[in-house]
Amino acid sequence: MSLKEVFAGTEKSRYVTAGVLIAILFGVLAFNHPFLIWLILGFCFLIGFHEGLRLFCLKPQVWAYVLACCIWFFAYFASHPVELGLFFLMLLAGTLAYKKRFSSRYLLPFLYPTLPFLFMFALYKSTQPSISYLLWLIIIVALTDTGAYFGGKLLGKNPLSPTSPNKTIEGAVVGIVVSVMCGTIAAGILGIMSKMGFVYTLICALVISVSSIFGDLFESYLKREANLKDSGNILPGHGGILDRFDGIFFGAIALTILLDLVSFWNQL
Repeated sequence: MSLKEVFAGTEKSRYVTAGVLIAILFGVLAFNHPFLIWLILGFCFLIGFHEGLRLFCLKPQVWAYVLACCIWFFAYFASHPVELGLFFLMLLAGTLAYKKRFSSRYLLPFLYPTLPFLFMFALYKSTQPSISYLLWLIIIVALTDTGAYFGGKLLGKNPLSPTSPNKTIEGAVVGIVVSVMCGTIAAGILGIMSKMGFVYTLICALVISVSSIFGDLFESYLKREANLKDSGNILPGHGGILDRFDGIFFGAIALTILLDLVSFWNQL
C-alpha cells in the first residue's frame, strides 16, 4: 500500500480531532498549573470511568460515580495518589465483603481506569514543577501509536496478536523504533537526558514504548470482551477517552517505576 493510499483511507475527522487535542494539550502544559492539570485529568477520568463501566458491562450506579469523585478530590491533596486509590479500593472491597450489596465486578473500574489515571497524576506531582516528564511520556506514546499505525498500513503482514488482528508485528516494530529514536532526541531537548544519562534514557524510551503497545492491546481485549468497537464516541474518529489514554496508562506506570530506579542507576 502506498503512502498516498494510507492517508486517503484515513478518516478526516481523525486528523481534525487530533489537531484539536494537540492544541488543548500544549495549551494546558504551557500553562502548567497543578490545579488545571488536576481538573483536566479529572474531567477525562470521570468520562473514562463511565466508559470503564461499559467495558465491564456494569450498570451506572450513583454511588460508584460519587466514590470516583471522592477519590479524585482527595488525590489533589495526597502525596501518593496511587496509594490513596488503593486505600479506597480496600474500603470498597471491605464493604462488599461485609454487606454484599453490589457485584464484585464493580471493583474492576476502580482498578482500571482509576489507578492508571492516578499514576498519571502521581507522575506529574512527583516531577513538579517540571512538566517535561509528562510531555515526554505523551510524545513517546504518540510516536509509538502513529508509527505503528502507518508502519502497519505500509508494511504490515503478520498479525501482532489475536486480541487485535488489525495490528501487525511490522507496525509495532516501526512504532517502537520511531518512538525510541525521536523520543531520545526529545529527552535531550527537554533536559531529561542530562538527569538520566543517554543509556538509561534509551532504555526508558524503549520500555515506555513497548508498555504503551501492551496498554493498547489490553484496551482492545476489554472492548472485544464487551463486544464494543470503541470505549465511547466523545472523540470523532478516535472513539472514547480510554481509546486515547490506553497507551499512556501503561506508559505512565512504566515511567513512574523507571524514575524510582534512576537514583540506583546513577550510582552504578
